[in-house]
This record gives sequence, structure tokens and C-alpha cells, in this order.
Amino acid sequence: MERASRGFTLIELLVAMLVTLIILGALVMTFRTQYGLYKFQHRKADVMEDSEVVLEMLRDDLENALVQAGVPVRLDITPAPPAGPTTDLFVELWEPDLSFWPSQAQAQAVQYRAVRHYRFVPAQRSLRLDRNINDGNDAPVEVLGDVVFFQVWRADNPPLCANGQPYRDAPPAPAAAAATTYTVLLELEVPVGTRAGVKMDHCGNPTRAPRVLRYIQATPQARIEVPSI
Repeated sequence: MERASRGFTLIELLVAMLVTLIILGALVMTFRTQYGLYKFQHRKADVMEDSEVVLEMLRDDLENALVQAGVPVRLDITPAPPAGPTTDLFVELWEPDLSFWPSQAQAQAVQYRAVRHYRFVPAQRSLRLDRNINDGNDAPVEVLGDVVFFQVWRADNPPLCANGQPYRDAPPAPAAAAATTYTVLLELEVPVGTRAGVKMDHCGNPTRAPRVLRYIQATPQARIEVPSI
């Protein structure tokens, strides 16, 4: 007579279960890693796109700042560099388009000069803008969120970290002939829980979430030859 076939022993079942759990665990970890990386890249792309719009506005405003005798008529940075972060930036420039102004009389009263006001509110991680405080109302509204650091400085006098080192990835200082060039730093947090990305600030200090550093440089070019229109 054939003997009955032997079943699995308890030890064999436990080993099989353990191997299965290890394989499932590896699959779950791989999925979580890939999904986290996807979320990070997707959110980083959003942050980069949003910041690009604001950086272009800043570049245009700085390049169109009114200059007389080689000095911007009004380009006020508070607090004065190299102290930071910048909480308020005022830039005066021409706005000859009448549709920009409430009335022609108001435009003529200020010689078609508008003053932009950028305000950084660190506690709310918000960069705000009022496109013209010369209309009698200074009320900046948010143009970019997730901003953890904002600073503007003359490129020939860059700020330094507490250890005396320059900011991470900062562009080089321009030639002496371009001493009125300004550098802008936008440091943004990528709000997504993941191990991906660079988790350090502009000075290399560790952070809880990934950070993105965006720099631009711009030179005011709108020279005033005749002080009125």
C-alpha cells in the first residue's frame, strides 16, 4: 500500500510565510519610494512653474527701475542688505499705459511713475505684491506661497552665511562695470512628505522638507534724461 503523502510541517509553513512577507514588504517599500518620488517631482514642477512667473515679474521690474546718474531713483530694500531676509522691496518705474491708471489726472500727477511694493511675510510663507502704491493704496496681495526665504541685494556686495560662506548655489558677482546689478533669491519649500530632494536651506542647514533655491540677476536700465513726460 502507498503511504499517505506527507503535508507541510509547521516550520515549513512559517518559513514560507516569512519569505512571502519579506517579498511583500520589499514591494511595498519600492512602491512607496517610487510614489514619493513621483509626488516630489510633480510638486517641485509646480513650485518651479509658479516661482518662474514671479521671478520674471521681479526681473522686469528691476530692469525697468528708473535710473538717474547711474543710481536707481527708488529701489528701497528693507532691511538694508546684506541683512536679511528682505521684508519690503520698493521699485519705481515708468507706467505710460493709461489703462494702468485709475485716471489720466492721477497718472500725470505722479508723472506716470508707479512704485511696486513687494512684501515678504515669513510667518505666512507668503510673497505679496502691490503693483502701484502711488494710487494711494498700499495693499500687497499674495503672488507666491511656500516661500521660506526672500532676499534682494546688490550683486557686488553679497550676504554671507553665519559661517562666513556664500549662499548655496549663489551666482557669481558681476564685473565692476555692472555694480548696480541686483541679485534676488527665492527659497521655496516643496510641501510633500518624501525622502527625495535636497533638504537644506541656502546656508546648508538641514530642513524637514525639500527646498528649492531660485536666483535671478537684473540691472536697472530705464535712464531718466528728461525728468517729466
